[in-house]
Amino acid sequence: MGAYVSSLPTASYGLAPAPLDRTGPTVSSSKAARTHTSRKLAKKYVALDCEMVGTRDIDEAPCSIRTHDPKEHSVLARVSIVDYDLKTLYDAYVIQPPSVRVSDYRTQWSGITANHLRPENRATRPKSFDVVQKEVEAHIKGRTLVGHALRGDLGVLGLNYPKIMIRDTSTHSPFRAMAAGWDGVSLTRRNGGQGKGGIAGRTPSLKRLTKSLLGWDIQDGQEGHNSIEDAQAAMALYKLKRADFEKCRFGGKYPVDRSAIDDEKGTKVGAEVQPKPRQTRSERGKRKRKEKAKQHG
Repeated sequence: MGAYVSSLPTASYGLAPAPLDRTGPTVSSSKAARTHTSRKLAKKYVALDCEMVGTRDIDEAPCSIRTHDPKEHSVLARVSIVDYDLKTLYDAYVIQPPSVRVSDYRTQWSGITANHLRPENRATRPKSFDVVQKEVEAHIKGRTLVGHALRGDLGVLGLNYPKIMIRDTSTHSPFRAMAAGWDGVSLTRRNGGQGKGGIAGRTPSLKRLTKSLLGWDIQDGQEGHNSIEDAQAAMALYKLKRADFEKCRFGGKYPVDRSAIDDEKGTKVGAEVQPKPRQTRSERGKRKRKEKAKQHG
């Protein structure tokens, strides 16, 4: 797993903002009518977001990811999970082992303060890393995982998740092309438009995507980000462009959620399907001869 790079200076202490009351993405009435999905479909998707703090006790941390500072890594401080209807399924503050001291709370960005992570805090009731890791794994197991820059979130959680089950708004090609347009960057490799991992375009900001496509204002307070709000935004973006996500998924080389594409067309919602195996040249020849025979017969 590659490193998630972040450069976040120390900020003053503050309180984490309350999550916004979101009922769904702002879409046209025809699309809004299709958001009333079956319970079975709604249970297939969850969105996850993490807030992180910095530590210099790199060797002592159970899981961490690198930052621009080689002497400081990011570790988990809060994780939130929402369902397809943007309702909170899980929200927990995380206490790292005593040997892992926080060097930078990054409150301006993370919304985390020292008070949030005190074991005696009855409002946040922080849990140990091991407990949170197991609970998060249980919540997301077998479900399609939605989020923004999930590589870093899964990294601080110490979890591996099947790539085919991930829908990441930071790597979605149309969103990256949109971000490149915002920055006036060409999408060609020659002109520097190629992003990390060979993905064209620029990594889009969740804040800017949400404002542009949903009309929501997030991450606009002085108290930092809120992981519930960010998870809701990622899920709402996925719901808004769900059919596009499934059509773009690995260029159609792997199984996709056909229900999203069928639902977009207004046809009967189907189950996930496996791609058809490629036919050999002889098999294609036999099929064509049979088709010609039927036409002339």
